[in-house]
Amino acid sequence: MKKTISLIAVCFLALSLNASEANKDETMPKAPYHSSQKDNNKPYYYGSVQEVHHGGAYTYMRIKENTEKTFWVVVNNSDVKEGDYVRFKMQLVAKNFESKELNRKFDEIMFADNLEYKTK
Repeated sequence: MKKTISLIAVCFLALSLNASEANKDETMPKAPYHSSQKDNNKPYYYGSVQEVHHGGAYTYMRIKENTEKTFWVVVNNSDVKEGDYVRFKMQLVAKNFESKELNRKFDEIMFADNLEYKTK
């Protein structure tokens, strides 16, 4: 029984490491980033900022990954600009989210933290 549990734990660890590696963009600049928060164990998402909107205490960014996929992310107020390269950690994803500050509805938006960015 102990061997089975140990084997399951090792398999889970290996799968977790592969999943976090899949989110890394090797073409992404490594440093220096401007970091405002402490690191935790969640994987980072990477991309370039295509569009930025500020509303209230939040910054809304349309991010383009190296796969060419784009998606919206919201973080606490930041001075990030279009063209900056960012990385961040997902907290949750909301569907049909309405921003009263921007008077806009997002089909899907990721709430994130640990925003780090490299200016262009």
